[in-house]
Amino acid sequence: MANPKFSELPAAAALTGTETLPVVQGGGAVRTTPSDIVSLPAANKAVTGEIAAVNVVADTAYTLAPGDKGALVVFTNTNPVTLTVPAGFKKKAVVYLKQGSSGQVTCSADAGVTLETASTLKTRTARSVIALIFHDDDKATVVGDME
Repeated sequence: MANPKFSELPAAAALTGTETLPVVQGGGAVRTTPSDIVSLPAANKAVTGEIAAVNVVADTAYTLAPGDKGALVVFTNTNPVTLTVPAGFKKKAVVYLKQGSSGQVTCSADAGVTLETASTLKTRTARSVIALIFHDDDKATVVGDME
C-alpha cells in the first residue's frame, strides 16, 4: 500500500513500551518509545491523575499565579481571604482551592474574567474545596463546597 492514510493502516497489537515510534520534536523527525512518552514530566497533571503542586498561602489577599494552574492552593489564614482571579488562564485550566483554616475564601474576578456558579463564590467551612474550571479563556465555572 503506497502512501496509505492513517485510517487505512491495520490496528496494532498491544504495545509493550519498547517499540520504536517516529515523532516530531522541535520541527525534526526523531524516534522514541511508548515508555519514554509515558515517563515525560506532565505539564498537564490531569493526564496522570495528579495535581501539579500544593501551594500554601497564609495571606488574607492573594492573586492566582500561573504556577497555580493544576495545583491545590491551600489558604491557612484564620481571617477571611480574598482571592483574585486575574486574566490569562486559558481554556481547560483547572485550579483547586481549599479553605485550610477558619478563614473563608471568597473568589473575585479581575477585569476581563468571568466566574460562573450556581452558588456564592465563597468556601463554606474549614476543609471546603472548590475548583475553578476554565471552559474558555478567562471564563471559569466554580464548583465545590460553597455557601
